[in-house]
Parts: sequence; C-alpha cells; structure tokens
Amino acid sequence: MGIEGFDVVIRLEQYMPYGLLFVFMLAVWALVWLWMLQRKWRMFFRRDGVNMEEILRAIRAHQDASDTDRRELRARVDTVEQTLPKAIRHMGLVRFNPFSDAGGDQSFAIALLDGQKNGVVISSLYGREINRVYAKSVESGASKHQLSEDEKEAIARATRS
Repeated sequence: MGIEGFDVVIRLEQYMPYGLLFVFMLAVWALVWLWMLQRKWRMFFRRDGVNMEEILRAIRAHQDASDTDRRELRARVDTVEQTLPKAIRHMGLVRFNPFSDAGGDQSFAIALLDGQKNGVVISSLYGREINRVYAKSVESGASKHQLSEDEKEAIARATRS
C-alpha cells in the first residue's frame, strides 16, 4: 500500500499546474464579479444623498399621477363622445330674394343639424316694410312643418356638409 500511495501522489502532481490554473481563474472570476457587484451597489446607493430607491419612488409617484390624469382624460373624452352627436355638426345656408321690391338676396334660410340630422331650419324673409323670421324643427333631415324650396335646399346642403 505504501508504494501504491506514492504512485497516486506522483500522478496528482502531474495535474497540479492545471488545478492551480483552475483555482486562479476561479479567483479572478470571483474578483471581477465582486468588482461589478460593488459598482452596482455604489450606483444604487450614491454618496450625493440621492439613491436609486428614492429615484424609483419618484418615478412611481409620477406614474401614479399619469394614471390619474389618463383616467380623468378618458372620462372627459367619454363625456365629449356622448355630447358630440347632439351638437350642431352640419350647416346649410341659402340666400334668396322673396320679394320683388327688395334686392340683394337679403333673405336667407339656414339649417343647423346635429349628427342624427336633427335640429332647426331658420328662415328670415326681408322686405322694405317688413322682416319675418321663422324657425321650424327638423328630425332625421325632414320637418313636420311645410317647408319652402329654399328651406329644403338649406337642409339638403346641411346634410351634404
């Protein structure tokens, strides 16, 4: 057993430089890893009084404020989208001269309609001695009231706009 034991030691001595090289490489890798970890640690906890944790908290606060603003804007957009179809979106204007004694097409018919073609047509008839204004309701592009040709044309122009 004695000679065989020396034989094993001699064989291990042959591989000793490879073992030392492996241990040296492992030590270099550990030092590089520690150096990188130390850099990250210093960046995270800086000496100027501001650390990464405070920065992340500030970013989170800004994100929360942005989320609140986004929710408020969404609510406002929803309100506008509900109101918009009821707002005046189409207009048609026709100028005309209904009386022979007045010149210059000073009379007019104007149709003001919303997104569903509901609204009003307003007519103003101008004469030298009299001026009359009429307002007639419009539903789905038509009126229950009798319309003049100029009022019909104003509605037609409004529906095309």
